[in-house]
Amino acid sequence: MTGREANAPRASEQGREGVLLADRSQKGAPMTIQRNRTPMVLGGIAYLLVFGATAARAVCPATPDVTCSFSAAASLRYTKPLSPAKNRLSFRFSKGANAVRADFGDPTTTDSYGICIYPDGAAPITLSVPADGDCTDKACWVSKLTSVVFKDRTATNNGVSGIRLSAPRKPVDKTKIAVNGKGVNLPNLSLPLAVPVTVQVRNSLGNCWGAIFSDVKQDAATGKLTTKLPKGTSIPTCSDFVSNGYETDLDCGGGCSPCAFGKYCAVAADCTTGICQAGRCGAKRVFVTSTTVNGGFGGLAGGDSICNAIGTGAYPGTTWVAWLSTSSVNAIDRINDTAYRLLDGTEAFSDKAQITTTGKPFFPVAVDQHGQPVSGNAWSGTTNYGSSVGGCNDWTTSSSLVDGTVGNPAVEASWSDSAFAACNTLNRLICFQQ
Repeated sequence: MTGREANAPRASEQGREGVLLADRSQKGAPMTIQRNRTPMVLGGIAYLLVFGATAARAVCPATPDVTCSFSAAASLRYTKPLSPAKNRLSFRFSKGANAVRADFGDPTTTDSYGICIYPDGAAPITLSVPADGDCTDKACWVSKLTSVVFKDRTATNNGVSGIRLSAPRKPVDKTKIAVNGKGVNLPNLSLPLAVPVTVQVRNSLGNCWGAIFSDVKQDAATGKLTTKLPKGTSIPTCSDFVSNGYETDLDCGGGCSPCAFGKYCAVAADCTTGICQAGRCGAKRVFVTSTTVNGGFGGLAGGDSICNAIGTGAYPGTTWVAWLSTSSVNAIDRINDTAYRLLDGTEAFSDKAQITTTGKPFFPVAVDQHGQPVSGNAWSGTTNYGSSVGGCNDWTTSSSLVDGTVGNPAVEASWSDSAFAACNTLNRLICFQQ
């Protein structure tokens, strides 16, 4: 399967802000991309997060954290026999990017831990372990020079019986993590789990270590699940020319730089345009109204109201402003500094600088809110470069004795400044998405 085929989009179930999952695959291995609120399906790779400690936060967020980075080896095992006392869980993480002892915090006093298991598209199954505490008449947590260790034979904390996080002793060593669970307190994983299955070990400092597994062997009848990362798995980067890791497209999105227009995405933050629509990076749009008005439409607010009524009717949830100037306001100052495209995706303006420098779009903007071509002039009161020439008493009069500047959206060189028109004539408006 090619990289492009692998990135086939799937409808998103929710817009996620803050956290997301995008799966990674080993270099050179096939990868399947799935699109929902956990954006990509991994060919199987683990990840390691080491980032600066901040204020305590929820141990298991609603969705996996895209800021986690990777290791090259991990495994997950779970058994649920007929006797709940014999339930078992094991998670192993090794060959991780180097952490330092400080990343583990101080669970002997303040820093709690959680093991977060995310079936694809589902809320986490959380195994939480508090800081401090006594376990069978001795401290649950032990802090060592390069590691922290949790032991609880009773497994009273969601079935967790042991945790060990070890930082490298030598530069050639790697971060290692081991988690064990057992008994009646272990949460029911309700096999089969939706794949990929993501596992994260997190602390209340916000540091996180985990793995994403796509090749999962599981049997609901026997209550067994086993999975591990394939041999040869390597840690993805944002410059390896492979769409892997948390990336939503080739070396972009997720934990990498935002993706350009048209690339795959999961949330708005994945896109340079700040818009993710149906799994693709979108852009701000520009259209010409299908209806016409005289020049007394109620000032800038009235023009914006017309654009919003038409624009949101065609594209719910969007916000629009009219390309209009008054005697004291320049139209160029009313729009966002971003690229604007026609409804078919054709780039009309690269940014505000392109307007003020060239005074014209790349292509005619004479299409309406449905993408259909329109003809005729549009009120603007504005030069082609975005500055004010005013019109119709700042768009408050429809008198035939007063005029205003109109542009011809079908002609690049005069899209905003084509002629003068009496304010009682009917013309369109040009609307920019904000």
